[in-house]
Amino acid sequence: MSVLAIISNSNGSGKTATASALKIQLEKSGLRLTLIKLSSTTESSEVENKVYSHLQTKSKGPTFIDINPEGINQSDIQNLQSIVKATASGNNILAIEITSYLSDDITQTIISELDAKVLIVSAHTSDMPDLSLRKLMKNYSDRIIGIIINKQLRHRKFEMEENVLPKLSEFDVNCLGIIPEEKSLMAVSLTDLAEYLKAKLVTENEPEDKLIDYFLIGGMGLDPGKSYFATRDRKAAVIRGDRPDLQMASLETDPECLILTNGIEPIEYVKYEAEEKDIPIYVVEKSTQEIMSVLDEIQTTVSFDHPQKIEVFANSFSKFVNVEHIGNIIN
Repeated sequence: MSVLAIISNSNGSGKTATASALKIQLEKSGLRLTLIKLSSTTESSEVENKVYSHLQTKSKGPTFIDINPEGINQSDIQNLQSIVKATASGNNILAIEITSYLSDDITQTIISELDAKVLIVSAHTSDMPDLSLRKLMKNYSDRIIGIIINKQLRHRKFEMEENVLPKLSEFDVNCLGIIPEEKSLMAVSLTDLAEYLKAKLVTENEPEDKLIDYFLIGGMGLDPGKSYFATRDRKAAVIRGDRPDLQMASLETDPECLILTNGIEPIEYVKYEAEEKDIPIYVVEKSTQEIMSVLDEIQTTVSFDHPQKIEVFANSFSKFVNVEHIGNIIN
C-alpha cells in the first residue's frame, strides 16, 4: 500500500483542503484514500478533525494523532506503522497530513520510517519559492511526487509562468496544479457568525448553516434600501433595530440573515415576514458602528470545516490539478 505524506512550508497553505479534495476525487476513480492528521500537542486541530470526520464517517481507525513537538518516540513510530499495516489492502492509499508545527527532524523521521511519498502544498506568495520551500524541496528531493500551488494571487499569472515554475524545475519538482484564490472559501458560516457576534436568534425556525460572503450595512448610503441590498447575493444585512423600513427592504432581496443592532428586537410585522421567508433575524447589543468594527476582524476566524466549502474546493481541485496523474503515481 502507498503512503503519501502531505506537507507544507507554512500553516494555512491548504494541506487539509488538499487532502480532502484528493480523497473525494480519487475515490471517484475507484481508489480508496484514508486520511490521518499528525498534529502537534501544542496546537488545536478542531477544524481538521471535523473535516476528516465528515469525510470518513465509517472509519474505525484514528483520524488524528498528536505528536510531541519536543521529539518523536519509538511508540509513535510503531503506532503509525501499525496503522499503515491495518489499512493496507488492494487499492487503499494512506494519506498523512503532517502539521507544519512539527520540526524538520520529526517530519523527516516519520516520512523515512513509513517510506512515504511526499506531496508539497504551498500557498502562492510574492517571493515564491522562499527559503523554507527550497529547504523542503531539497530535504525530500528523492520522495517528492510534486507540488500543488494554492491560493494563486490574482493578476500574478505571468510571474508564475515566467519566474516561479522555472525555479521549481531547477529543483526537479513537478508542479501538479495551480489553484486560484476562491472567495467563497473565505466566507463565514451563519453559525460561526452568530457565535462570534454573541447574537440572539429571535425568529422561530432553526436556521440552515449557510455561508455569507458580504455584510451590507443598512442606512450607510443614499440609494433606496431595496436597490442597495440587491447589489449582493449571499449577504447578511446589518441594520439598526429601530429601522423597520430598511429591514423590510432587505427582506425583499433574500439575505441569509438580518442582524439588528442596539439590542432592539424587530416589530411583529418584520418578524412575521422574515419567518414566512425562512430568513433568521439576530439581535446584538452593540451599535451598528461597533458591529462594523467587529466584522473587520471576522476573516481571521474563518475555517474550512463547512461541507459546502469542501465541495467547492474539491471541484476547483479537479479543474486545476492533475488528479489522474497523482493517482497513477501513488497507487
